[in-house]
Amino acid sequence: MEQSYSVILENGEKYTKLNSVMYNNIEYLLLSNIANIKDVCIRKIIKENDKEYICRLENKELDEVLKIFNSEKK
Repeated sequence: MEQSYSVILENGEKYTKLNSVMYNNIEYLLLSNIANIKDVCIRKIIKENDKEYICRLENKELDEVLKIFNSEKK
């Protein structure tokens, strides 16, 4: 069973992980604001020097990852 977790993003709001996908050896997270479930976002996990960072996506990258998340829903 996959462990669920939450994170506080740069806007100061707490988000929980709804789903994740691997694409080009990068893990992408679909996150939902705990206080407002209509507020969702996608972030990626970058690993550097044995640490993990949650980062925003570039527009082109976001388009590609959205397609992957949408295809998983079908």
